[in-house]
Amino acid sequence: MQRVVKSVFVQHSAQRMVELVERVESYPKFLPWCAGARVLEAHDGGKTARGSFAE
Repeated sequence: MQRVVKSVFVQHSAQRMVELVERVESYPKFLPWCAGARVLEAHDGGKTARGSFAE
């Protein structure tokens, strides 16, 4: 599985960004290049998710 790591500066609070990242299932609603996303496993340390993205 490919892993992507990227850093950017945003003008939102850390809490707001965490809330956004945690809503994996909603990515296709606001990311036009995301064809699908789902959580494979949820655990205390976070989530494992899979997304389908167009190039």
